[in-house]
Amino acid sequence: MDTVDLPPALQMTLRLTAVLAREHGIIADVQPFLFQEEALISIWAGLVVRCDGYRFRWVVPGSEAERGRPLWTYARRSARAAARLAGQYAQLRAQPVVTTILGGSLLTDDLLAVAIRGRHATPQ
Repeated sequence: MDTVDLPPALQMTLRLTAVLAREHGIIADVQPFLFQEEALISIWAGLVVRCDGYRFRWVVPGSEAERGRPLWTYARRSARAAARLAGQYAQLRAQPVVTTILGGSLLTDDLLAVAIRGRHATPQ
């Protein structure tokens, strides 16, 4: 597949999903995102990654319970992001999905708030 004509965010997400599949056996779903030409990668319940064409950003699962608010993290390279996400994926797969969903804020909560407000939100 030729990705040259795709927006940068979509190119990056396709590279990340390829690394996740090839090196970690993780199948992820890519969705174009309408706010500021971003794309989303859905890896598992509670593990959704935003990509703006320059970096990948996601909420560290379980961070809200420890800190009182979600911890956002990022990576610029696909291989590094894939390695970190694979560890978090394994952690989430080891617990019931309901624990993840009820355990704190999810990126999807942020995305829903953005859609309701009708503007782009920048993580704190």
